[in-house]
Amino acid sequence: MFEEWISMRKNTISKKHYEVTIFSYNAYIKDVIGNIKIKQVKLKDMQNIVNKMIDQGKSPRTTKTIKDILSLVFEFAIKNDYIEKNIAREIEIQKFDNKRYFTIDDEDRNALYKAIINYENLMIRAMFIFLLHGRRKSEVLTLKWDNIDFANKIYFLPSNQNKSRKNLQFPLSSLQIETLKNIGVKNKGYIFIKEDGNPYKDIRWHWDKINQKLKTPIRLHDLRHLIGYIDINMGISLEAIGETLGHSSIGVTKRYANIKNETINNTLNTIFSNFKTEKH
Repeated sequence: MFEEWISMRKNTISKKHYEVTIFSYNAYIKDVIGNIKIKQVKLKDMQNIVNKMIDQGKSPRTTKTIKDILSLVFEFAIKNDYIEKNIAREIEIQKFDNKRYFTIDDEDRNALYKAIINYENLMIRAMFIFLLHGRRKSEVLTLKWDNIDFANKIYFLPSNQNKSRKNLQFPLSSLQIETLKNIGVKNKGYIFIKEDGNPYKDIRWHWDKINQKLKTPIRLHDLRHLIGYIDINMGISLEAIGETLGHSSIGVTKRYANIKNETINNTLNTIFSNFKTEKH
């Protein structure tokens, strides 16, 4: 089941992510439950894997990786009618701070935007622009023309194309519409394709070129953090930010809620100002 699942994901994730997933499975899962039919795998079997890792001093993030792999394989099995329940979700791991700490100054933020908007490769530029609108790399790489509704200025991400596993809908900005028209609108197929007609599998090399324009390099996934960081410091609600980023719950959005000290100070000053105003 793992091999079936990972083969389906191979073309939608980076080479590094693929290799890490294979390594993690082989190192911690395969020898324990690799030869057991998924219907016969018990929660205690998987919990024992994680418990052993904890005893060995493995980090919480490593055990979370194993839980995530097992949960995704079980989810895949459910979608293919092999099983009915995802018991891997009930695996218990160590608690840890999973908040995403991210900050960027105005100079780098402007340099980043300028580097993306002026990137010489039109197709890569288009992909970066969608990333700049809060999409995940995997969502962009698998985006198809069937997902685009120019008439209503919206685009869709079906449940099998996004991490939240829900059917999502987002507005098309004027920049996105212009970008799609520049690369040439088609009736079907993947949107972001190479010259040989095949979809891109990764864009890390191009991201490295973008990072050369910044005095403080950031990760590709930090483009999503950038959206949350700017929005929350503009006073936009967590609910609205969650909808923009396609989060499955408000709890996920809170992980990105890294607020500037300036914003916190302004909030406190407003609160205490109101106290003074209301004093009799």
